[in-house]
Amino acid sequence: MPNPQLDQFTSALFWKVVPWLILGGGVAILVGTFLKWLERRAISFGQERRKKRDPQRCTPPVETELQESEAPHCPICNAPMVKRTAKRGAREGSEFWGCRNYPECRGTRDT
Repeated sequence: MPNPQLDQFTSALFWKVVPWLILGGGVAILVGTFLKWLERRAISFGQERRKKRDPQRCTPPVETELQESEAPHCPICNAPMVKRTAKRGAREGSEFWGCRNYPECRGTRDT
């Protein structure tokens, strides 16, 4: 047998809690959207500052061009590779084959 007092209590509780849950969900969506927008602005702002600060650093590195038949193909995207020089890390100064589509593709091969 249903308890009429319990039904009345749950109904009253439901109508007091649900609007707050809906409002909280809407606020969470708005805050998430704002944070994504803020992150995109911060990334684009950082890129603009880098371009203003050091324009040479943002230009693509000079690639040594070889004939298409001599260059190996990328193991990831099968594009022709170009010879590059490592600028940092344990192999700094050594040459390697890097994908022409960098940074979309990060395929490399040793020389």
